[in-house]
Amino acid sequence: MGFRAQSCSGCGSAHRAMHFPSALAADLLACQAKDAVNLQKDGTLKMDAVAQRAAQGSLVIDLSNGEVRSDGEQESLKMTARQHGNETVLVPSLAPEFVRNVIRIHQAAGQIVFSQYISDLFISGTCAPIQ
Repeated sequence: MGFRAQSCSGCGSAHRAMHFPSALAADLLACQAKDAVNLQKDGTLKMDAVAQRAAQGSLVIDLSNGEVRSDGEQESLKMTARQHGNETVLVPSLAPEFVRNVIRIHQAAGQIVFSQYISDLFISGTCAPIQ
């Protein structure tokens, strides 16, 4: 399961290319989940079976066109990126007013970390440029 989100074949090309500061020149990132928790009905966060599977997932993010592919999936999700300084946020290009999948990428001190919110699931991990 991991990072699966709404399928988005045929979403069109409504996206904005994103560019990181010169410290991160690669347009392609390989991101590996390190931890995940799921929001429970009582408002607490818990590492349940869904979160355990998600914590083992991975993403490939193409910063040049906003495509996000998870765990070897054939189909990618088209996302729109917004950047502010060393932080980039990606949201689905299709129906951005009803966002159920958000990816935040933050670069600091030579390390790239990501966090992803999918409905009630929160996933975090690290990314590395793909040359």
